[in-house]
Amino acid sequence: MNEISQINQFLTRIQKKWNRVRFILGTYLAITFLTGISLAAGLFYYFQPTITGYLAPIVLLLIFGKYLYSNLHSNSLNGLDRYGAALLTEKKYPKLNNSLINSVQ
Repeated sequence: MNEISQINQFLTRIQKKWNRVRFILGTYLAITFLTGISLAAGLFYYFQPTITGYLAPIVLLLIFGKYLYSNLHSNSLNGLDRYGAALLTEKKYPKLNNSLINSVQ
């Protein structure tokens, strides 16, 4: 029974680290979004009398929008359960030969 609790503690540590990475990535995306919005607004007010005043911020917002859309729909912001943590560990250490996922099941 001690081995099972050690495995569960190990997988819990992996889940906590994954949640920290998710938080950092989410913070990074929020900062990127706010920077893009402020840059687009700055370009709009800088070039306002010309046609470039409308074109540059729109292009910039489209680029930032595509970047944020691709990052928000990636699997990096999804949660991680024990099976996912075991699979992630076995992907990094292929010498385990599915023994970790078998012990979790």
